[in-house]
Amino acid sequence: MGHSCNKLAVLAVAAGVSLAPPVSAWAESPPPKFDPKDMVPLVHGPNWVDLDGDGNKDLVVKSRYSAPNPSPHSFSVYSFTIFTDEDIGVGNQGIHWYVVSFPDLAPPVGRLELTTNQGMYCLTRDIRLVVRHQEGTPSATMIVQAERKIAGSYGDPETVTFTTYRLEKGSPKSPNEFAFVRVSRKNSKSRYCSVTEAFQKELGLSNPDIESDPETQFR
Repeated sequence: MGHSCNKLAVLAVAAGVSLAPPVSAWAESPPPKFDPKDMVPLVHGPNWVDLDGDGNKDLVVKSRYSAPNPSPHSFSVYSFTIFTDEDIGVGNQGIHWYVVSFPDLAPPVGRLELTTNQGMYCLTRDIRLVVRHQEGTPSATMIVQAERKIAGSYGDPETVTFTTYRLEKGSPKSPNEFAFVRVSRKNSKSRYCSVTEAFQKELGLSNPDIESDPETQFR
């Protein structure tokens, strides 16, 4: 039995399959700690990055919704797509690009994108993409979303909630083959106007697309 389990583990690692613990175990564990060097910069346009560790470049697109002038409430949209050589499911033969869903948001199908939120001077919701590597190969891919409460105005500092999602293949929480599953949630120690500052001060994760930040645009 021991030899069979070891052989299975070797085959799974060779195939780039995550041997992560069950989602329930992640949900009960403390929030992951992030190394700033593992953050993948996401800028407006196509971002090519191996998300699932199979050696193929996957696609993250960050695009912009432009609110009518003079509204300061434009926002950005993130969508995540996996490239795979596998034939997945019935009726998908020859299809190689698959959307990654967020089953914890709008279940059971899940949300198919994440969006930012902002006011005149403060970004109140944004994300960071973190890809950990083991021996040069992606071993864990996570998204951290920071969202600030809007209790009064967009400019009033409030607590920020950090929610972490981990990329899973064949998760029991999602009918979709590829999904970012929620694994932890925590609140910031301080209050902030912008989640950009919260990311930097509490997680050490900078803003790789600072030109789109309202703090830069409206100076």
